[in-house]
Amino acid sequence: MNVLFISNHDKIPEEEVGFNHPLYQIDEFLKLGYNVTYIVPSFNHFNKTQRIYNENIYSINEKFKVVLIKSISYSGNISVKRFLSHFLFSVSVLKYVVKLKKIDIIFLALPSPFLDIVCVFLKKIFKAELYVDFRDLWPELFEVYLTGVLKIISWPFIKLLYLNRYITFKNASVITAVSNTYLKIAQRSNPNALSDVVYLGYDENLNHDKICQNNILGTLNIIYAGSLSHNYDVECLLSVIKIIDENYSEYDILFHVAGNGFYSENIQKHAVIHNKKLKFYGKLERESLNDLYSKCSVSLCIYDSKTLISFPAKIFELMFKKLPIINSLKGEVGELIENKRIGLNYSAGDIDSLLNQILIFYKNRNLLVEYKNNMNECKDYYSKENQYSKFSLLIKSKIK
Repeated sequence: MNVLFISNHDKIPEEEVGFNHPLYQIDEFLKLGYNVTYIVPSFNHFNKTQRIYNENIYSINEKFKVVLIKSISYSGNISVKRFLSHFLFSVSVLKYVVKLKKIDIIFLALPSPFLDIVCVFLKKIFKAELYVDFRDLWPELFEVYLTGVLKIISWPFIKLLYLNRYITFKNASVITAVSNTYLKIAQRSNPNALSDVVYLGYDENLNHDKICQNNILGTLNIIYAGSLSHNYDVECLLSVIKIIDENYSEYDILFHVAGNGFYSENIQKHAVIHNKKLKFYGKLERESLNDLYSKCSVSLCIYDSKTLISFPAKIFELMFKKLPIINSLKGEVGELIENKRIGLNYSAGDIDSLLNQILIFYKNRNLLVEYKNNMNECKDYYSKENQYSKFSLLIKSKIK
């Protein structure tokens, strides 16, 4: 069986930055004895650089090869140049694939504007099966963040993205999604496809985890590590830190923030003003970040109220490090945290709500111990081994 695995934004073997999700999926195909051709752009979406190799096609082993399609660079995640890059990549993929002799399965990572319709076309040409992995809400994203005249002008294009996604789901025989929320959207378009949720999961061995140690006595060390871009509830967090420094200075609470992005400069200023309550590290290497995690007691998942993120990979990392979570996400994550008692939820943008949850943990350290222990059950379910065995079973079910 020959599998064409296509993505316009994923990492490739040997790259450190990016999710391992596609490589784990490819590995399941390889375990079944399939031949996999992995097609990606020459441009690396994660670090915004061109991949430089002597050849655009190279073999990882006899059953797995990578094809780099020349593509143009872009800097903005929401930009005209990014869409141009995706469009040209889709055209180049079409030109490359039509020359191939035999394809049994086309595996497509969504969202992939333009490429989705190309894959539907290729499915019909090769009489292949189309498998889709649904990872993000792109048309919805533009509806939320575009405003004014730009939103009006973009309306026909947004509707085209919706239509293309619907057609792609309709033509898929297997659909996976990285959250149950996303899976339900896909199933509305094609309830007859074989489908299941395959969460991004977490590879504990790969990240050499250290479990947090400071659970009961002493300083309550609270960590936020991740992006500091617009769609995070950073302003609310900084307001809470200011209040704790000014009104609860006797409380032994220390915030640790690691990452980079739009709010970096503002956080740095607050770290100077409120130096007894906030430490800012910038972006840390994995080993240093793991060491910092191991010294903390509580973690933060702070998205703003507009976010469309359903189940971020960060949640799995925090569960595996057994760091009780203070979370702003509603839906699946909010329900998981409440039902499994692994943290506390607050309302995004609500300063009092976030402050109250932090003070609950500060005043009740035994609650931290309970929530930390409750994470053991979640760890097993969201492990890499469990999630990708589900993916393998789905493939085998299709063969039957």
